[in-house]
Amino acid sequence: MVEHEDTWFLFYSANKWDTAAYAIGYATCVGPTGPCTKPLEGPWLAASDRAVGPGGQELYLDDGGAHRMVFHAWEPDAVGYAAGGFRRLYTVGVRFVGGRAVTGDP
Repeated sequence: MVEHEDTWFLFYSANKWDTAAYAIGYATCVGPTGPCTKPLEGPWLAASDRAVGPGGQELYLDDGGAHRMVFHAWEPDAVGYAAGGFRRLYTVGVRFVGGRAVTGDP
């Protein structure tokens, strides 16, 4: 959970973790204990051509004070341990624009 301009952002993983449907979502909250609402109809960070089934995220501030998220995901050619896959570590910049979280560096 991260606070930005009096809004709390709760990031979470959802769906079955060993499939391409696993993804990261977020809710906005008025405080650390809620209430919270989901501003999006679907995932915030889902499968891409580089990483499939992202989840297990943590946010941190880099040396310059910018938010970054670290998460793990399957490589696209092997999703799930049964398919011979393994989860790699990835990182992405996170910004807050107009009350929403967006990916990408400033």
